[in-house]
Amino acid sequence: MKNFTKLIALLLALVMFVSTAVACNGDPKATPSDTTGSAVVDTTTPSDTTGTGDVTPPDPGKEFVTPETITIKQEENTLNYVITRPEGTVTTSNEVTAAQQLSAYLNEKIGVKPTTGTDWAEKEDSEKLEIIFGATDHPETDVLMKSIASYGDYMVRAIGNKLIIMAFDGGGYNKAIKYIQSVFSRGYDESTKTITVSTSSLSRTETVNKQLSALPVYEGGKFYAMFDAGRVTLTTECDEIIVNSTTVAEFDKYLEKLEAKGYTKYTTNEISNNKFAIYTNDEYTLNVGYYDYDKSARLLVEPKGALPTRAEDNNTEKVTTAQITMLAVSAGNSVNGLSTLIRLEDGRFIVVDGAWAENYDHLEKTMREQSKEYAEDPVIAAWIITHQHGDHLGLI
Repeated sequence: MKNFTKLIALLLALVMFVSTAVACNGDPKATPSDTTGSAVVDTTTPSDTTGTGDVTPPDPGKEFVTPETITIKQEENTLNYVITRPEGTVTTSNEVTAAQQLSAYLNEKIGVKPTTGTDWAEKEDSEKLEIIFGATDHPETDVLMKSIASYGDYMVRAIGNKLIIMAFDGGGYNKAIKYIQSVFSRGYDESTKTITVSTSSLSRTETVNKQLSALPVYEGGKFYAMFDAGRVTLTTECDEIIVNSTTVAEFDKYLEKLEAKGYTKYTTNEISNNKFAIYTNDEYTLNVGYYDYDKSARLLVEPKGALPTRAEDNNTEKVTTAQITMLAVSAGNSVNGLSTLIRLEDGRFIVVDGAWAENYDHLEKTMREQSKEYAEDPVIAAWIITHQHGDHLGLI
């Protein structure tokens, strides 16, 4: 039975991951991208709406020589600064959207768009003038990442010849762009079509997302993306940070960091080389996991609510054998989707998705048939919806 329980847990983990990461394409949380080549430019000085104000972190990048001022100007048919973002970011990502907004602003002010590109297969050039969005593989970015205090912050910093803009959600990038535009506007010379500002004026860190700030920063690996997991789970607001190229040792250290930050461990689980844990404090629940197949860590934070029953607290009576049933799925001419029925030893059922609305009779008849020997009516212990496509949630 122990092996069967592990099989159920592994199946659920795989179903949830594949459905959210593949079937729904898992686009990072983003504001709509600018597809017209223009953007609404807000040059007003942003006000502090969070009550946290400007936070000054330790000075990173001391090993790089940072000039006292930077000048953005036209050279031939482009700008002297190029815009760089991480390779692999989708067209609707926060980094792409923010880069488009700043590109439109510079085009309006100077009359020419900057060249844009990614860090893929590009030899690092410390002399190159760049405006960087997000966690690229440039060493200047790595220096900035090490000074991150919170996933709820945005950071703007000049390090060497790079102006780096770092945030972890769309709201952070929106605030960062507004701040940069306000600084650039004060340094704009309309007669020469140039922008000259001090690098110190571009140094800013501000907290903009309280919930993400509740998620301690993961030390190690490489930040990949932030996702709006609530959009997929159809529940309360839930934010997810994904860290790639990490190790189980780094994940274990992160669990220690959670406890040091005042979080209380609710439960842990380990399936093969994969690890999972739930931690809570007075306001939030953290679901964290290490996935050995791609050496990634996933960190989810949501408002504190009902928690699943722990295995050691489950004292139900065994009335039948456990089993898994894959149900046929169809609607009209469509024969696709997923519906999985798990019968527990206590006779209750777990439904993973429910297929199309037309499949209701099939699901009900299957549950009644499988529980007729011990129950008048079937009982559903949990209903898991992997994502919001009609062939997965239509039945509810």
